[in-house]
Amino acid sequence: MEALLLGQLQYELAVPTPLHFLHQLISHAQAEEGGGCSPRGPCQPAGPEQARLQHMAEYLLELALLTPESLRYRPSVVAASALQLACNLLAHCCSPCSRVACAKLCRAISAEAAVGLAGCMEELKGMLRWSGSAQQAPCVRDKYSDVRRSSVAQLNTFASAW
Repeated sequence: MEALLLGQLQYELAVPTPLHFLHQLISHAQAEEGGGCSPRGPCQPAGPEQARLQHMAEYLLELALLTPESLRYRPSVVAASALQLACNLLAHCCSPCSRVACAKLCRAISAEAAVGLAGCMEELKGMLRWSGSAQQAPCVRDKYSDVRRSSVAQLNTFASAW
C-alpha cells in the first residue's frame, strides 16, 4: 500500500551515497562564494580548476566503492575525506588557480570535521596507490583518464603529496 501511494506521489526514495554528499558540499561552498548555486542541489563547477577538483573527488569516491574498508565510515565522512584529499593532491600538482579553487571548496569542511577524516583519508590514499599499481581497477582508471573527466587518473604526482 505504501509503495502504491509513494508511486502515485512520484516520490523517489534512496539512501544518500557519498556522491550525494560530495555534490552537496560543493554546492554549499559555491553558494557561499556567491556562485549563484542553490545549496539544495548539485550545480556545475565554476571553472576548469573546480571541475578538476570535483572529478578527482569523484574518482576517489569510485575507488572507495572497491574496498569494504570504506563501509566503516558514514557516506558524509567518505565524501568530505575525498574532497579534502582531492584538495591536497591537486594543491601539490596543479596551477596556483587550482590551489585557490581548492581553498574555496575546502572551507566547506570545518576544522573539527577535518580532524575526524584522517582515518578515512588514509583508506582513500591506499586505494589510490592500489589503483595505480599494475592493472588494478582498470575500468575506473580508464573512465577518469578521459578528457571529459579532466584526466585526473593520469596525474602522476600523487607521491609528492604524501
